[in-house]
Amino acid sequence: MALTVNNLAPIILVNTVGQISVTVNDTTSGSPVPTDPYTLTIQVYYPGGDLFETFTYGNPDARLVKDATGVYHFNFGVNNPNNETNCPAEFLFNWQVVMSPASEPVNVVQTVRVVPAHVMMLLPEFRLLIDKSRKLISEDPTNPCFLGYTDADLFTYLTQGLSIINAYQPYVTFDIAHFPDRHRYILLQAGLIAGAMSQQLFAIDTDIPNYNDQGTSFVITHQPQLAALLNQVTQMLDKLVPQMKLQYVMSGQLHVQQTGSYRLTALLNAAPPGMLFRNIFFSG
Repeated sequence: MALTVNNLAPIILVNTVGQISVTVNDTTSGSPVPTDPYTLTIQVYYPGGDLFETFTYGNPDARLVKDATGVYHFNFGVNNPNNETNCPAEFLFNWQVVMSPASEPVNVVQTVRVVPAHVMMLLPEFRLLIDKSRKLISEDPTNPCFLGYTDADLFTYLTQGLSIINAYQPYVTFDIAHFPDRHRYILLQAGLIAGAMSQQLFAIDTDIPNYNDQGTSFVITHQPQLAALLNQVTQMLDKLVPQMKLQYVMSGQLHVQQTGSYRLTALLNAAPPGMLFRNIFFSG
């Protein structure tokens, strides 16, 4: 038996309802065959590990819906009693499937992110920057399919780029929901570092530095070009990020107030041991 989560890191626009889908396959025959399980349960957790809510297919109040044999979806959003998507947040989904009363449960986890609208608006601009060779692999006008980064990929790279920005000094930190829009280019470039780093690791695994077969040869080396790009963008951010953060640092102020005992304290500190002041003897 296999449990397939169609998207391990879906993103949902704030104040909307997202549909999270899974497929249950029976693999005992060697090839996956969609099969209805004995029980299907979804547990939703807060990032800290506390249980938020639990749903089991077949219960009267459950929001798990069966689309076809072995295919189910869960509606997660503000139209439901707990208002799950009314603000930016992250949730951990644990899907649990039991095929028969005697079988062991199978668990698959996924992270669901609720994303504010202005961050979703950044994704097309970020895709234009990072995914210049986006390839159309299905020309069906009703359902086009592109080979490239998903929205979840782009959002992940942006949050990782934000971590890069927050690591720079001075100590001013931002969150993805309130990053200043006038500095969006810096956020996109930081996200480019995270995305290009991921692509560089893929290139290390797949590049072919030298291939020769009976006189036919070719070379595929993307990693050096990606490394040069990373170096160029990093050098630019090394200068821009601290300059940007200085615009949000307030100049410190120090207020000193002299009390009535200030002069006496200064005099006593400067006096040698054994001095006598107004018939009071101070020994050193």
